[in-house]
Amino acid sequence: MTTILEFRKLSGAGVFADVPPPVAPQFLKYNLIYGFNGSGKTTLSRIFASLEGGTLDGELPEGTRFEIALSDGSTIGSAGGLDRLKGRVLVFNADFQERNLQWKRGFAQPVFIVGEQQAEAVQALESANARLAEARARLPDALAARRTADQQLELFKRDTAREISEALILGRRYNATNLEQEFARRSYAGCLVSEQDLPALVGRLTQEGALDPLRPVVADWSVLGGLASKVQRVLSEVIGELKIADFNAHPSMLAWASSGLDYHQSAGIKDCLFCGGTLQPERMQQLQEVINNRYSTISREINTLIAACLGAEKGLAALVVPSRNDLSTSVRDRFSQKAIELGEQSQAARLALKALQGALERKNSSLDKELSVPASGSQEALEKLDGDLRATVSELNSLIADHNTEGDRFAQLKEEAAERLKQHILARAEPTYKLHVDAAVVAKRASDEIGEEVAGLDQTVVRLSADIRAHGPAADVITKGLQDYLGRGDLDVIAVEGGFQLRRGGKQVRGPLSEGEKTAIALCYFMSTIQAERRRLSDLIVVIDDPVSSLDGRALNYSFNMLKSRLDGVKQLFLLTHNLHYMSQVKKWLKPKSRAKDDGKPAVAAILFIDPRRTGEGVGASRLIAMPKHLRDWDSEYHYLFDMVMRLAQDPGEMDGYVYLMPNAIRKVLEVFLAFKLPGNDGLGSKVDTFVKDKSFNWDPVRVRAIESLVQVESHGDSVEDLVSFSDMTVEEIVQAAEALMYLIHVVDPTHSARMRKACA
Repeated sequence: MTTILEFRKLSGAGVFADVPPPVAPQFLKYNLIYGFNGSGKTTLSRIFASLEGGTLDGELPEGTRFEIALSDGSTIGSAGGLDRLKGRVLVFNADFQERNLQWKRGFAQPVFIVGEQQAEAVQALESANARLAEARARLPDALAARRTADQQLELFKRDTAREISEALILGRRYNATNLEQEFARRSYAGCLVSEQDLPALVGRLTQEGALDPLRPVVADWSVLGGLASKVQRVLSEVIGELKIADFNAHPSMLAWASSGLDYHQSAGIKDCLFCGGTLQPERMQQLQEVINNRYSTISREINTLIAACLGAEKGLAALVVPSRNDLSTSVRDRFSQKAIELGEQSQAARLALKALQGALERKNSSLDKELSVPASGSQEALEKLDGDLRATVSELNSLIADHNTEGDRFAQLKEEAAERLKQHILARAEPTYKLHVDAAVVAKRASDEIGEEVAGLDQTVVRLSADIRAHGPAADVITKGLQDYLGRGDLDVIAVEGGFQLRRGGKQVRGPLSEGEKTAIALCYFMSTIQAERRRLSDLIVVIDDPVSSLDGRALNYSFNMLKSRLDGVKQLFLLTHNLHYMSQVKKWLKPKSRAKDDGKPAVAAILFIDPRRTGEGVGASRLIAMPKHLRDWDSEYHYLFDMVMRLAQDPGEMDGYVYLMPNAIRKVLEVFLAFKLPGNDGLGSKVDTFVKDKSFNWDPVRVRAIESLVQVESHGDSVEDLVSFSDMTVEEIVQAAEALMYLIHVVDPTHSARMRKACA
C-alpha cells in the first residue's frame, strides 16, 4: 500500500524556504515533526489536508507549490494528482476543529446513525469486511510467491541465455526471449555432449579462423632392425694368427700401427716419430701385409657400421613435428600426446644407437675378442623401435591430414559445433526450465484467484457502505475516547436530535469549555470518524497536528497513551507538535523504532524538526530536517539552546539565518542557568545583579553591560516553543550578548561550562 515518502519541492508556502534542504528527510511508518510556534507546522498540516481532500487546501498561502514523492515511485502535488490518496489520508488540525465542531451551539456534527432498516446492511458489511481482510491478508503472500516464481524463472532464463551467448560468442544477439523460443520449438532430450568431446567442441568455437595447412612429418632414418644383425656379426668376428709376433701379443695396437703407417707413408717420413729409429723397408712391408689382411676388412666394416649408427641417429634428431598450437583444437590434444610418444621413442632409439656405436668402438680396439650386442641394441629391440616410430609418424600425419581437412571446411564445422554446443546447454537446462515454468504458472493462478476475490469483495464493501448513512450513534465512542484522553470521567457526550450534547458531571454544559477540553473532544470526534466508516486502520495515513493544546502534564500523558494505542496500527502516522513535553513523550516511544535492528530490519520511525531559519529581511526560511541531536538526545531544550548560543558566540557566520531568532534563546539559557545557580522567586535582573556585584569574579565591564542589556529584552515566550520571533536588538548586540552569556557561565561555573561545551561538541 502506497505511503508518503518525502517532499521533493516546496515553495510559496509561508515561512518555508523555497528550496529543499540538501537531502530531504524521508518519512517512515511513524513520523514525529517538532517545530516552534510560527515555524510552519500548521502549513505542513494543510498540505497533508490537500491530499485528504484531493484539492489544494483553501487556507494555504496563495502560490503554494509542492511535490511529494510516494513509496511506489510516483509523485503528487499542487501540479496534479492530489486525489491519488483521497480517502486514505485523514488530517486532524485546527482547521478540522473549526469545520466540524460548533461550540456556540454546544454540539458536534453527527457521525452516523443506524436504523433497523440498516441492520442487515451493517451485518453484511461486517461480514464482507472480515472476508475482505482475510483475502487481503492472503494476497501479499500469494503475490510474493508469484513474484518469486517469476523472478526465479527470469533469472534462470537470463543466466542460461548468458551462458549460451558467451559460449557461442553471440553478445546481445541472444537473450532470454531467444531461449524461450528455443524451448517452445522442440525438446532437447538426447542432445547432451560427452565430457570427453566437450573441450574440443568449445575449442573449435573459440578459434577465430582456419589455421594454416601443415606438412606431414618425414621419417628419415635407416632401417634399425637390419643394422643390429650386421653389428652382431662384426662384434662376433676375431682376427687369426698374424705374421708379426708382436701384434699377436698386442693385437689392440693394430689400429694404432695402421694409423701410424698411413701417416708415415703419406708424409714420406723415413724415421719413426715415436722411437726415432729408421723405418726399414722390410718392416714396412710386413706391417703393410698385416694391416691389409683381415684387420683392414674388419676395421672398414666397423667404421661403416658406426657411420650407419650416426646417420640413423641424425635422421631421428632431424624429425620435425608441428607445434600443438598450430593444429585445430579438435585434434590438438591427440596430436600432442602422439608427439610426446614420438619424442620418447626417438630418444630410446638414439640411446640404442649410441650403445651399438660404443660396442663397435670397443671392438675396433679389441679385434682378438668376441663382443656381444647390448640388450638395448638387439635386433628385436631395434625392430620394435623402428616399427613404433613409423606407426607413430603415420598417426601424426593422419591427424595433420584431419587438420588440413578441417581448415578447408572451417566455417561449416564451426557452425555445426555452435549448434551442437547450444543444443547441449539447452538439453542440460531443459528439466530445470520446465520446473520453473510450472511453478510460475501455479503461482500466477493462485494470486489471480485471490486478486479477483479481493476485487469482488471491494465492490461489495463499497456498495454496502453507500447503503449506510454517514451519521449515527458515536456518542459512546467519543465519550470513551474523551475519558481516556483527559484521564478523567466527568465529561460526557450525549447523542440528541441533530447532534451531540456535552455534559459535565451529568449536567448539560452551560459555560464555555476549556481550550484543552475542546481539543480533546475534537480529537475524539476525529477518532470516531475513523471508526464510523468501517475503515481499516492498516490502510490509512493519519496526520495529527498539536492534539494537546492547553492540556496540563497529567492530561497530556493520558492523551499521548490513548493516541499511541489507537493509532499504532495505521499504515502511516504523522504527529506534529510544538509542545516540548509532548514531543519528549512521542520521542521516547519512537526512538527505538528509529534505529535499524540487529537482525537487519530497517528503522520504521523518523524524528524530524522544522528548522526555523529567518533571513535578515525577516523572510521565513524554515526547512524540514532530521531533529538536531541535542533535542533528540535530551528531554530539556537547554542543551539545544546552549549549543546554538555557543556556536553563535564562537562563529556568528555559521549561525546565519538564526541570529535574529537568538535574543529570546539567549535569554532562555540565562534564565535556566540562573534558576539552578540561584533558586528562588527573584527576577532575572535581580539574579544577574547578584553575580555582577560579586567582586570575586573579576568581571569584564563590557560583557557585564551586554548581559544587562539582554535582561532588558522583552521575553516573547516562556519556553522554547515560542522562540520564533524577532527582537529590536541589532546583530552586533545579539552576538555580544551570546559572547557575554558564555563568559558569565564560564566564570560562575567553570565545571558546568566545560561539561556543556563537551556535550555540545
